Formats: sequence, C-alpha cells, structure tokens
Amino acid sequence: MRVPIYLARVLAYVKLSPRTRVQPEDAMCVRFANELRAATLDGRLRGVWFHPANELCYGHRTGVRAAISRAMGMHIGVADFVFQWADGSAALEAKYGKNGLTAGQDDFRAWCEREGVRHRVFRSVEEGLDALREWGVLV
Repeated sequence: MRVPIYLARVLAYVKLSPRTRVQPEDAMCVRFANELRAATLDGRLRGVWFHPANELCYGHRTGVRAAISRAMGMHIGVADFVFQWADGSAALEAKYGKNGLTAGQDDFRAWCEREGVRHRVFRSVEEGLDALREWGVLV
C-alpha cells in the first residue's frame, strides 16, 4: 500500500538525540507514538490521533503564551493521546510506574465519561495498543 504524501508529512518527526534527557513516562509516550505512526502508515490504525502538548505551556504556568493558550481552550488534565474515528473517539492517559492521575486529569476523565468518550490510563505501550484493539480501531 502506498502511503499518501499528506500522511507522511503529518506523521514526520525528527528522532531525538541520544543525549536528550527524557523522563521515563515521556520515553514510553515516544515509543507508543512510534507504534501509532507505524500502525497508521501500515493501514492498521483506523482513525486519526494526536498528542495535545499541554506541557509546552503548562511548564510555563504564567506569561502571555500560557494565558493565550488557556483562552483558546487548552484545558488542564487533557489526556496524553486523543483518537478520533468515524463513529467514536477516545483519550489515553500515559502513566509510568505507580503514578496516579492528577486532580485535573481525574476531572478530564470524569468529563469524558459523562459525554460517553472512552478514556483509559495505560502503563505500557502494549497496554495502550490493547485498548485500541479492544475499541476496534487497531488491527
């Protein structure tokens, strides 16, 4: 199957330098995203996905960029990965080790549940992929 050029552009990324210091949860998210990229390019993942990079702004909780982002609708606690497909959607929150949800993440999960949006916490790449298989969007 030939990959459409638009999809290759959307999924392109620059590999991190081996010297880049990456926290364990972030490293797991990178591995998960790489699996998602491969499954998308192979046609095994039905739908679109993305990582809402709230941490880019919430690392700077004050200042103009943070204020603009919140005004534009950036929410505290949004899951690490958001998926959309023709007849549904889901949010996956990555957690490393025994870390639990923050208050904001718990609130976001409650919002998802109230609106019938699938939400799951995953603690390994395989567990995240299993959720997508269970929901019927990954083969």
